[in-house]
Amino acid sequence: MANKPKLSVIGGDTRQIYAADRLQKTGYDVTLTGFEYFDSVIKKAEDVPLDRALTAEILLLPLPFSKNGRTLNAPYSKNEIPLKALFDGVGERHKLFLGNADQKTLSRFSATGARVCDYFADEPLTLYNALLTAEGLLGLIIDKLPCAVFGSQAAVFGFGRIGFYLSRLLQAAGAEVTVFARSDESRAKARTLGLGAYDVQQPEKESFRFDYLINTIPAKTLKREALTHLNNGCFLFEAASAPYGIDFDAAEDLGFSVYKAFSLPGKTAPKSAGCMIAETVHNKLTGVNI
Repeated sequence: MANKPKLSVIGGDTRQIYAADRLQKTGYDVTLTGFEYFDSVIKKAEDVPLDRALTAEILLLPLPFSKNGRTLNAPYSKNEIPLKALFDGVGERHKLFLGNADQKTLSRFSATGARVCDYFADEPLTLYNALLTAEGLLGLIIDKLPCAVFGSQAAVFGFGRIGFYLSRLLQAAGAEVTVFARSDESRAKARTLGLGAYDVQQPEKESFRFDYLINTIPAKTLKREALTHLNNGCFLFEAASAPYGIDFDAAEDLGFSVYKAFSLPGKTAPKSAGCMIAETVHNKLTGVNI
């Protein structure tokens, strides 16, 4: 790029650092805000205060955008970054990229005159993110189980993007996979792939035999009654967002080990996820893939 566009990466986790690195190598003039506690050789961009960051035309904000509705998701920042400071500082000159924000937030930014893009609504990125999440779950399962995945009995609740990819990965590794899905279409799709399939409202079906269960449905599906049908040695993995699918209190009372597989793939594949964010942003700005 002849004249390097100025781009500020404000807040986020390790994925944003890799995104910054990729964008910098692509030709953007990149700065960082909210990464004072991040110490790594991959951090090459300069740390700047928020007011200086807002002088850039392009702003890259985190995924998820906020975890509490008050401050930016910025785990490496020395100080909290209030959302109000962003709302007040953003204007018509800005091109704003953020991830997984609610409609109220998107509308509030749009009202400032900024051009706003939720990059997590981009279908290629969403699919790739689901695959990376499924891969991270497979690694967690391998790490936590006392048995091999090959020959194991697995239950996957939900057959959306993550459930689909996870089921195929487990199947490829030699597990016998049973899917519990909400729609007839999803169950039919699972059966055409050689997977067992039941209605999610019937978790008692053959549940006594599962070695482990992974939930990907963000709705309370596995309540106490459903959990009582599980094999006593079954390991539970929660991979959905709030309000989650597993009743954690009931599971603890019944003696189940529950592993909360949150922040994937940020924890397991931050470079791959960050580079995909960078590619999505660059494509939205230029119409060209990196």
